[in-house]
Amino acid sequence: AMSLFGLLRTSAVRTLAASALRRQAAPAHARFASVFVRNLPYSITEADLADHVRTVVNSNEPFKVRLIKDRETQRLRGFGFIDCTDEMCDELTDVESIEIFDRPVYLSKATPREPPPSVPSTTLIVLGFDDPEAVQSEQLMAAF
Repeated sequence: AMSLFGLLRTSAVRTLAASALRRQAAPAHARFASVFVRNLPYSITEADLADHVRTVVNSNEPFKVRLIKDRETQRLRGFGFIDCTDEMCDELTDVESIEIFDRPVYLSKATPREPPPSVPSTTLIVLGFDDPEAVQSEQLMAAF
């Protein structure tokens, strides 16, 4: 079992390596995007998916494959992402699907998640008073 420090260090090294690879091989004007990959076999590895991507795209541009795992069981969830240049993203999403291990795998442009709704900044949540609805401003001033 790897320590938390070891996991963080390994993750940081991977992130730095991917970042350095992008800077080296991608043109300075290149923009980056992500491709959402779904219906992946649960037995696939990042290397397997990367190999299949290389057969679809005729490019030496760098890219990164991320397979998403369940937080508790660490089993693959059947989807992932390919981080790549916009041009490579367009090329992959034009294909729409590829066959991996006799299974159709679907590719689409990833869209950013909507941020969760937040409590407006003008709202103050007060705990520790018997009746929060009846709290007077003087009581709040004394508490803070």
